[in-house]
Amino acid sequence: MLTLKSHQLKAALNCAATKDVRYYLNCIALQCIGEQVYILATDGHVLFAGKPETVWTGEVQRGPWTIIIDSATVKAACKTGTHDVTLAALPDGKYSLGATIFAPVDGRFPDWQKIVPSKTDGAIAQFNPRLLVNCAKALGDWQQSKKPALPYVAHNGNSAAIVTTSDETAFCVVMPCCIERGASPFEVSPIAKAFAEAA
Repeated sequence: MLTLKSHQLKAALNCAATKDVRYYLNCIALQCIGEQVYILATDGHVLFAGKPETVWTGEVQRGPWTIIIDSATVKAACKTGTHDVTLAALPDGKYSLGATIFAPVDGRFPDWQKIVPSKTDGAIAQFNPRLLVNCAKALGDWQQSKKPALPYVAHNGNSAAIVTTSDETAFCVVMPCCIERGASPFEVSPIAKAFAEAA
């Protein structure tokens, strides 16, 4: 049996898809590599990854293993108001998360480690503001903050960027908006330029 923090499960939901045809993205994933458990979620544009506080009761179930949990189950487990949520395997192949019984989602969660850049080059990029807000909410929930976190974006040009805070146990990866070749992210829009010149 594995005990997790409800606020850390809730954090991942901010970056999960909601009505994606790729049903396994409308979920969070618990993945274990060795003895390290990760909480993961992605909507295909932004990824959340965190190393949660975990307590095993009984034998530690070493990885590799992955359990994909639908968002409705996670929401129900987090609504109980309890700080700790237990994940336990049941004899029929199902699991319990808190008081909710569920069957793991049948699917292959994206290989998230392949999209995490090993370094960033600092080249400025533009991002969908909604994705950055989701990152801020996720990282804020992870820290049990009542407000979204103030994130730091490690820009990486047209490649994936890393979004972090002072808490080194969780981060997000976000894809930039595509900018036409030759266009500069610092170029002043014609409308803004016209307003400034008319003032």
